[in-house]
Amino acid sequence: MDRELLMAPRTLGLVGRLTQALMAGALAAMPLPAMALPLAPVSAQAQGAVDPATAGDDRAVFKRFLSGAPVTNRRLLADLARTEWSPQEIRVALVKVYGVKVERVSQFLDSPAGRALVDQHVEGWSPWLSPQLKAFGLRSAILKASRQEALSAAGVVAALPVRFWLPQTAAEARRTNPDPACPAQCGDSVLAHLAFLMASLQVGAMGR
Repeated sequence: MDRELLMAPRTLGLVGRLTQALMAGALAAMPLPAMALPLAPVSAQAQGAVDPATAGDDRAVFKRFLSGAPVTNRRLLADLARTEWSPQEIRVALVKVYGVKVERVSQFLDSPAGRALVDQHVEGWSPWLSPQLKAFGLRSAILKASRQEALSAAGVVAALPVRFWLPQTAAEARRTNPDPACPAQCGDSVLAHLAFLMASLQVGAMGR
């Protein structure tokens, strides 16, 4: 593990940690401070699969969250409660813009490492969609959001060609595949993993 990362101030926020890790090229080994989440626990709802016919799209909820509006949506509250990062830190990380070249992003996404990275980030959200369809949609959204040589998680979610629905239960949110880019403190939060995905894409594209 990089010595400078080990010696980093524990007060450094999520975006600061992402930036420092990018400079060190060590996303997977990034140490994160434990943080208390200022949200009340969310009671579990009835278990069972989401009915695609009645499921909506959480992008409007996501957009309101990014604008700083109070968090009231149950699924969003539950997702934020699954990570040790605070809602404010998650919000800032989701709108952070990374400079990229769309050609290099495309090359990375076509590589085995890029395909594996996308496959690791389709768990949790819109559980009624097949992993293959979600992977195709996420790749498409990443490329669309990269066209202006600026990439952010907020831009990727907005560009998704499929519905974006946050997990309704803990069982739906539980990740079965390891995410080397996101430390254990990310938990099963879809939004936390999306924030780290953008930094991983920039690192991958820089290596092309």
